[in-house]
Amino acid sequence: MTIADQAKAIRDPLEKWASDQGGKAFIAADLHHMWNMANANSKNPRIIIVFNGEEPRGGFEMAAILRRVDRQWIALVTRGNVTHAQRGASLTDSDTATAFYTLVEQARDIIRSIIGASVELPVDYKGIRPYQIGDVLMDAYQIDFSMAVDLTEIVEAPDNPVAIPA
Repeated sequence: MTIADQAKAIRDPLEKWASDQGGKAFIAADLHHMWNMANANSKNPRIIIVFNGEEPRGGFEMAAILRRVDRQWIALVTRGNVTHAQRGASLTDSDTATAFYTLVEQARDIIRSIIGASVELPVDYKGIRPYQIGDVLMDAYQIDFSMAVDLTEIVEAPDNPVAIPA
């Protein structure tokens, strides 16, 4: 599975959930793009997904043979900055929308239940933490997880050799 296909497989179930809450799910190009998207003020929940690299399984002598990698992902759940005096109240109680902690847990559970985007089940959920860039904290929570993928096998004589210019 390509990185692009995996990103869409993560975004699609989160898009349905966000839409039901009046929000949207996005795929960010990188961490800086995610930061810029998170700064947009919105009263509706948004979830921003970013690919955060991949690591091969096993040591040097086994990694090429195994061909399995763990792709690291971040899903950022945000609802924009809360401007009223009791900022913490929207985390647990809300008259007009779902409590923010509840939204974060719902997004986590959707991610944990994704099927077909990883060659191993379940998704490797790594945790939730407040979103922070340097010393700046935002009204957002970061969900860290990884998914396993098998890379294509490298053969000595590929079916589609690349022409090397002379």
